[in-house]
Amino acid sequence: MRFRCDTVPLSDGQPGHYLVQVNVCGLCRSDLSSAVSWAREWEEAGHEFGGTIVVGPGAAAPFGVGQRVAVRNASVCRSCPPCLAGRPRDCQRLVVNKQGYREFAWCDERSLVDAEGLDDDRLALVEPTNVALELLDAARLSRGERVVVLGGGTVGLIASFAAMLRHEVAALVVVGRSPEPSVETLGAASYLAFDQATRDAVMRRLGGPVDVVLVTTPPATLPHALDLCRPGGRVLTLGLDRAEACTVALDVWSLIFRRISLTGVFAAPNLHFEAAVSWLRKDGASLGSIVRRRIVFDDLEACFRAWHERGHFDGKTILVNPRLPRETIRRPEWS
Repeated sequence: MRFRCDTVPLSDGQPGHYLVQVNVCGLCRSDLSSAVSWAREWEEAGHEFGGTIVVGPGAAAPFGVGQRVAVRNASVCRSCPPCLAGRPRDCQRLVVNKQGYREFAWCDERSLVDAEGLDDDRLALVEPTNVALELLDAARLSRGERVVVLGGGTVGLIASFAAMLRHEVAALVVVGRSPEPSVETLGAASYLAFDQATRDAVMRRLGGPVDVVLVTTPPATLPHALDLCRPGGRVLTLGLDRAEACTVALDVWSLIFRRISLTGVFAAPNLHFEAAVSWLRKDGASLGSIVRRRIVFDDLEACFRAWHERGHFDGKTILVNPRLPRETIRRPEWS
């Protein structure tokens, strides 16, 4: 939990790169886990961001100065053997962006997605929406299935909303630790606290056995997920935690004799960014209720420390940067 803020000179850009003024960046639980235990050296953080292009590579470029964009935190390179073979998930040279806590960031063209029409709140939700869509895509939900989402945080709430709206699941219950969840405004059937979410209680809420459990909470909750799931059901997880808490003991009897499948989901590269932006434009207005706190640079360290002490989700926090006049940006020389 050590933090440092530096002022550094803005370098000239490389061909195919755009200078993006960072307008907004979401604070992610992964950033907190990194600050607590993952980071070993000084590392940049901030991967849920978007902004406005202030310098571009020329008139023929696909994005223009003044255009609002969402920035993928991990984009495919499009040139390695797996990419050329049509296997982008196996990309060997991901284009990584973690400059969301900066005022300005040079971003590769391959990382940018047109985000015109999104306000700051929804722009900060593009990356977690991409994660939620990746989770739902891996789950292969069918209409009429009964679903439990473990986790009432940002990804869990977005996934629950999308499952009800896009996949028309029969019933859905969110299980979490938040004292005041926002599930009602997002169309989820109901909410249960972890200590109330027994198998019988969940089945009563859903009107039948659980077909799919989507785990957005830390690995320690996986045994609970296996207990809730019906025989032959599916458990999918993308929850992480502190490094020492990512190893858990599971009852293999549940997996084998109850024929439950357990799948890990990883949202890099970000293959659902365009879909996330499109969906947030069309149906994302109510997701603004997730955002509860808007901060500036000077608040970052205190916010992370308070979040670490609190230990539960009580609304999304986003970092909002001031919009500097475009004429203050020096246009670099392009070779």
